[in-house]
Amino acid sequence: MSALVTEFEPAAGTLVGWMSQATGYRVRRLAGRDDHLLLLTRDGAGLIRTAAGTVPVPPGTIVHLDRASPQDYGTDPAAGRWGFWYAHLPAGDTLDALLDWPAEQPGVSRLVLDRRIADRVAAALEEASMLLPSPGRHSGALARNALERALLWCETRNPRAQQVDPRLWQVLEHLHTHLAEPLGVPELAEVAGLSPSRLQHLFTDQLGGTVMAHVESRRMERARLLLQSTELPVGVIAAQVGYADPLYFSTRFRLRHGVSPTGWRQRLPRPPRAD
Repeated sequence: MSALVTEFEPAAGTLVGWMSQATGYRVRRLAGRDDHLLLLTRDGAGLIRTAAGTVPVPPGTIVHLDRASPQDYGTDPAAGRWGFWYAHLPAGDTLDALLDWPAEQPGVSRLVLDRRIADRVAAALEEASMLLPSPGRHSGALARNALERALLWCETRNPRAQQVDPRLWQVLEHLHTHLAEPLGVPELAEVAGLSPSRLQHLFTDQLGGTVMAHVESRRMERARLLLQSTELPVGVIAAQVGYADPLYFSTRFRLRHGVSPTGWRQRLPRPPRAD
């Protein structure tokens, strides 16, 4: 069967989806793209081709094709089919810091995930793929959170990253999905199956700060994202990130950023008005 070689160029911006392709599927972009491309194999196998050789992408493997590097990937003929999740991520985002993976070939890095982690990454990518086409005003922010969650799970299997106790990853995932709820040290210690004092010690030792300082950082990060990507009132955003009192939320936001939530939003660049 002759190879179906394409130079298909998806639109710029974040794009996440699923593909299942038979032998002959191959994509070549010799000039690369100005974004990051992730490929996670779920069944069959893929094959990345570079000037230095090939990189196999069997099930449980996720690869990162770096921005501006030549791209040449497709179904591994030996496998006969390739079922995979893909994600195009714009360069220059804060998520870039989570893509420092071991290099296999120039422009190609790879992680091997165990079944449990691969399932979590795939679930997060699927969630992002369903959110991105949604017209909901929060869909973009929620999709980005899902993508960050996928990359954070990848980070647990990244040999170049500081290895964090798996119980702390449980706490971090809980934070991602429960920021609107009361989150104190006792509640989070229960999530981790640890005593409050042991959880506090692990946080300080491995993440470099107290539990509650990390909780506030995550809340403020989510608040900034909602201020930027939605038109929700400040009081509603406060509730969505775990502050029952909007005035207290505004005080904490000002202490961290030097400006109120409303002032921070007003400083954001405005999209050009349509004529």
